[in-house]
This record gives sequence, structure tokens and C-alpha cells, in this order.
Amino acid sequence: MSRFPLRRQDKTMELAEAEALLARMPTVTLRSVGSVGDSYDNALAETINGLFKTKVIRRRGPWRNLEAVEFDTLERVDCLNNRRLLEPTGNMPPAEAEARYYAARAHREDDPMPDHVAANLPARDLDETAAFYAWLGFGVEYRSADWMVLRRDALELEFFLHPDLEPASSWHNASVWVADLDALHRAWAAGELPPEGAPRLTEPAYLPSGYRMFALVDPNGSLLRCLQLRSPAR
Repeated sequence: MSRFPLRRQDKTMELAEAEALLARMPTVTLRSVGSVGDSYDNALAETINGLFKTKVIRRRGPWRNLEAVEFDTLERVDCLNNRRLLEPTGNMPPAEAEARYYAARAHREDDPMPDHVAANLPARDLDETAAFYAWLGFGVEYRSADWMVLRRDALELEFFLHPDLEPASSWHNASVWVADLDALHRAWAAGELPPEGAPRLTEPAYLPSGYRMFALVDPNGSLLRCLQLRSPAR
């Protein structure tokens, strides 16, 4: 509070001056940034919105159309989930931290984890992609003009249409965790995919972490890292 509070006549004068100033301003309609429940009423969501505008919208514009923004947003989300190293997760991408968490849980006999995969991958052509994965035992669970979901038992893959995708430079990837890595590899090896190029299928091998893994690269250039939930002793 000021040491010298305004007198009533001074307050009246200030109010009159403010009203006179507003009278000279053009009429505008003011509204809240959002209603209760909107992202704008959430401090964390506001931070994410601001980061998105700074890192993507302003830095990588101007934009041709809304579709270009959507594709770049998907790439940004994939980068944040699969490539960006975060200190709270031990300087590893969130997707890898999540995979390690579930792998650790799988070692507990009282809490077994089933086969699982979390993937949102691009497809230059949905028909071509569906045909390729059909050889691997995947069936179409859902299909629209620009979205497709494929399923093979407990494994589910989602694909979004990306006709401008360059397979040779694609960095999209996903981790597939299964209880029987050799059985999955035998099933997919029946398609006689080559060990190089795209598509390709590699042989199972041990990682420095002790887990066994083989890799599948689909016609879109997406990498599927297939890992065994419980790696046997070497």
C-alpha cells in the first residue's frame, strides 16, 4: 500500500480519465483464453502449446497447408518419444524408458507381461503396406482413407498415410516385445526377406544390454526392433 493513499477526489479523477481513454479506443470484444477444461486453463498444457509454437510453427514455417502442419506435428511427436534424450528418464528417449520399464516388470514372475508393441508409423501407400504386413501375419483391424490399424495376435501397428515419405531417409521406428523371439523370427523369415536393403530382416543377435533382438525394415523404411521379453542366459 502506498504511503500516500489517494484522496476520494483523486480516485474519482483517475476513474474519469480511464473512462475517457476507453471511450476514445475502438470497440473490441474481449474473451477468455478458454473455458474450464480447455488446455489453456492448464499450466502444463500451456507450456506444451508454447513449446510447439516456438519449436515447430514459428521456426519451421511458413506452411503450405494444414496437412503439412499435421505431418510435421507427427514427426515432432515421434522425435520427442523416440529420439530426444531426457535427463529424468536416465538420458534416454521416453519410448526406450517405457520399454525398459515393461521389460523389468516382465522379469517378475508374479506380474508377467504379454507380447506388446506401441507404434504409429508412416505409409506411402496403405494398400502396399497392408499387403506387405499380410505376409507377416497381420490383418486389417481398421481402415480409412488416411489411417490404418493392423493386428497380429497381441501386436498392433498403426499407420498414417504419408505419400511424400522417402524410405531411404526415414527415421520412424518402434519396439516390438515378445516372449518367444525365435518363433516370431521363424514366422517372418518364411517370407524370405533379404538381410539388406528395404524391406529387410536381420538375424537375432545379443545387444550389449543382454537382450536378444532382430530388426525388420518395412517398405516405408520404418524400423521395427523386435526384442525378447525374457532373454535367456547366453
